[in-house]
Amino acid sequence: MTEPQHIPFFTRYRTPILALFVLATIATLVGTLFPASYTLPDSIWKQDKVGHFLMFLIWTTLFGAFLAIKNHARPRLWVVFILSAAFGLTIELLQLALPTNRSAELYDFVADILGSLVAIYPLHLMFKRAFKE
Repeated sequence: MTEPQHIPFFTRYRTPILALFVLATIATLVGTLFPASYTLPDSIWKQDKVGHFLMFLIWTTLFGAFLAIKNHARPRLWVVFILSAAFGLTIELLQLALPTNRSAELYDFVADILGSLVAIYPLHLMFKRAFKE
């Protein structure tokens, strides 16, 4: 009997990772750019920042995995971080430009950046294991 062949993580889970990345991107864009007909009370405002943090932690992790799948190589983590931060900044700028009753907020962007920054460590661990050098 032959020994089972090792299948790399990013090859084995390619389709679910790509599907989750697309869904996370759509959810992020819908959640941040679609018209809002409400304003948040102060008690929820603080949780909104937690939502931004978690949204970008998840999105950045999936984005890094997407880049690993796309390039068949370990992406540079600083590139993943910079592009994730640019995505957050783009969303905030679009909120300024689009007539959606949304407003750009510095603290939303800070929460986005912090979520992206925290995502770099799990990506580092995943890439270290998946791309043994």
